[in-house]
Amino acid sequence: MDLKVRIVRIEEQEKQLKSLASKIEQIKYQFMSISNNLDYDIKCKDTISSDIQYVLSNVSKLEEKVFNAGAFIGIAGNKYEQAENKVKALANSFNEINKPQRTYVPNIINNDSSPTAYVMVGLKKVGNVHLVNGTTTGNMTDIIEGLGGSVVWNETTRTATVEINGRTITYNLNDIKNGIGYASDGTRFFIENGKIQVGIRQVSEKAGANVNWHRDDNSGIVVDVDYTHAKVSVTTPVIKDNGQKGEIWTTDDIIIFEKDGVQAHVRYPIGENKTATAWIDMDKLIVQMIEYSFKEELKLFPESYRQELIELHKQHPEWRFYAENIDADFNQLIDAEMKNGHVCTPQSKYGYTPKWRDPKYKYDSGYYAASREATAYFIDPRNFISEKQIFQFFSAKYDKNTQNKESVQKVLGEMNALSNKADVFIKAGGKEVSAVFLASKAMIESGAGKSTLATGKVKGYEGWYNMYGIGAYDGNAGIAGAKKAKSYGWDTQDKAIIGGGNWIHDKYVSQGQDTLYKMKWNAEKYAEKGIVTHQYATHIKDAYNKADRFAKGLKDIDAPYVFRIPVYKNMTEEAAQEPTEAKKKQ
Repeated sequence: MDLKVRIVRIEEQEKQLKSLASKIEQIKYQFMSISNNLDYDIKCKDTISSDIQYVLSNVSKLEEKVFNAGAFIGIAGNKYEQAENKVKALANSFNEINKPQRTYVPNIINNDSSPTAYVMVGLKKVGNVHLVNGTTTGNMTDIIEGLGGSVVWNETTRTATVEINGRTITYNLNDIKNGIGYASDGTRFFIENGKIQVGIRQVSEKAGANVNWHRDDNSGIVVDVDYTHAKVSVTTPVIKDNGQKGEIWTTDDIIIFEKDGVQAHVRYPIGENKTATAWIDMDKLIVQMIEYSFKEELKLFPESYRQELIELHKQHPEWRFYAENIDADFNQLIDAEMKNGHVCTPQSKYGYTPKWRDPKYKYDSGYYAASREATAYFIDPRNFISEKQIFQFFSAKYDKNTQNKESVQKVLGEMNALSNKADVFIKAGGKEVSAVFLASKAMIESGAGKSTLATGKVKGYEGWYNMYGIGAYDGNAGIAGAKKAKSYGWDTQDKAIIGGGNWIHDKYVSQGQDTLYKMKWNAEKYAEKGIVTHQYATHIKDAYNKADRFAKGLKDIDAPYVFRIPVYKNMTEEAAQEPTEAKKKQ
């Protein structure tokens, strides 16, 4: 009996809605680009500012409604297919008793029957994802590669050999009986569409990964690949997975992949290329940070970056530098910035002679259009690999190595108004934003918690707090920032720290603008869309000035900071030179 439900029209409507949502998003970016670059005197007028926020708010709501409508249509269509597959599976079960029973993957996060678009292990999308007898399964090769391992197939012996974390595991298809086989490490598997199918959690945990399921922004589910390393300094008793008692000898090669109260589930070496798993008391373990290899990361940078990085590494061996390849031509980016016309400067040497303003735009008093040479200088990352200016590239992304009270407390220091707020900043960052970045920004923007905004003492807006200076435009900072705080309901410092952290994540970090440099230049969005948009400020030295202030609070602290430094296509062999005098306008 054919139970297939035709949903072609529904799918077409979903595609049309997604197309509409994409157009709305483009309009929003263009509008935000205009609003971000409006002259300060106009932008700060309450009525205009209010209208801008109203339009942006409603465009965002419309965009959200369109996406939601598409999602509901997609869910409806999937439910039809889900029902059909359940009936087919039931029918097949009468003929294939030993074949594993499957349904579409449920919403693992909410534990309901809503379908999931996809599952990612690390950065690898997993194929053949199904729920099999209560276990979420997927393509073995995809899972292993997502965990950082490799798979080699031997057609002659019909055997797959897995290499992962120093372990070798074999999957022999000749051993399958009644549809089920067992790998050399005991992993249960079967064949689905010609591929080896295994349990995602079982394989990930055996590999030593922390399995943390969470939904991403596109309705998929992500399994975080997060290995926590530990060591023991003396021989320590354990309970093996088979229930027998055992011991871990002195070693610094232990992987924690599960925690249960005061105990940890660990993998540890028992011989050459051999490991075992067991439960051990947490207080017996010494957790250690995964080692960062400066030597290996340095190889990923062009030669013109390296000498400055080497010198900086000598000064601060704890700091970590990562090359971020931007899919954009360096000179084309400069051209786009000049065409945009909004890069300005109050300093003569960075502009033109005579001083020039693009007639299409209105500039703040004392500001003029910046020259192409100056723009190239401030966009070229190689000019800012120094102890202070490296903080242009200080990462606002979540970093487990510094997302702890000790690191945040070093930034906050002692004996000031924010000294007791380390736990609040960690909560504000969560697993999305660096708590160190938020603490640094708050220390700068709030004057270590003493400003009128930070203490809720803006006249006429008493009791409203703003810890990051959000919406606090120059010249009207107190009133504008307090109004913003009131609009978000930040009536305590803790709410302002957490709510402001969410705002920074939503408006910038989640959009790829996760450093001061990218908040200013937004090069990744240019690489994606080919337009200059959503830049935090027009001042050519915006990131430069803020980095200097960040450095004052951070450069003398011994912590494993992360710096994400852009590398563009077709960069010159040497860094762009700083102008020493104004250029003649061609």
